[in-house]
Amino acid sequence: MTTAIEITALSRRYGSTTALDDVAFDVEQDTICGLLGRNGAGKTTTLSIVAGQERPSGGRVRVFGHDPADDSHVASRTSFVKDDQRWPDDFRLREVLSVGPAFHRGWDAELARSLAADLRVPEKTPVKKMSRGQASAVAIVIGVASRRVRR
Repeated sequence: MTTAIEITALSRRYGSTTALDDVAFDVEQDTICGLLGRNGAGKTTTLSIVAGQERPSGGRVRVFGHDPADDSHVASRTSFVKDDQRWPDDFRLREVLSVGPAFHRGWDAELARSLAADLRVPEKTPVKKMSRGQASAVAIVIGVASRRVRR
């Protein structure tokens, strides 16, 4: 099996605060995994580094053998949707889905619409006013629809 993500001795510091200290794990290709931990454990920081949005203070991260912070190919094929994603106040599902192609090369509009319907994302409620679960469903739609691989 191919290793998709390889993390070795990863650390991240913000001034005198250590967010990650000697983290190591691998994720095999074509698997789904989750990061579990208390608030402040470093889950978001780890994913930000894997997505190439932050650089580690130490250690090594490879995505399919490449450094995500230095390889634009990795960044262009990675979608990281934070749970606290901010949208303009008046954005509803329609507006969120309309900006997908501008940010995600592999955006699949049909899949996005289908997932939103399956997850019962309200169409008329501004995203800002959605429940946490509904906003999470929007994030799932974005993450899945942006990663469509065309063969």
